[in-house]
Amino acid sequence: VDKVDKVDFYSGDWQSLKDMLSEHRPTGYDVILMAETIYNPSSVPVLIACLLATLKDSPDAFILLAAKCYYFGVGGSTKMFMQQVHATSKLKGEVVWYSHQGVKREIWRIARV
Repeated sequence: VDKVDKVDFYSGDWQSLKDMLSEHRPTGYDVILMAETIYNPSSVPVLIACLLATLKDSPDAFILLAAKCYYFGVGGSTKMFMQQVHATSKLKGEVVWYSHQGVKREIWRIARV
């Protein structure tokens, strides 16, 4: 990327965020950055629906997810999340960084298939 024209930051629950982002930019986003968003397993299907609705339909568009490998006490994990991502058959992902010292963390790059 030579130049960034515009950066937007949003927050909210996944369903209302999906609706707002889809309305604000119907063509989707080139890059989506997420951190610490997968700790609640029950919210993962809605989060994935939000990502599918808001990621631009382009081979160059991608999501970066930074997360703990496992969220103790709540059950979320990168493994569980990526299993559900791959089950859509619309997204694929790969680990691009990890730290297994102390609290294990990973960064995943997710893109359309």
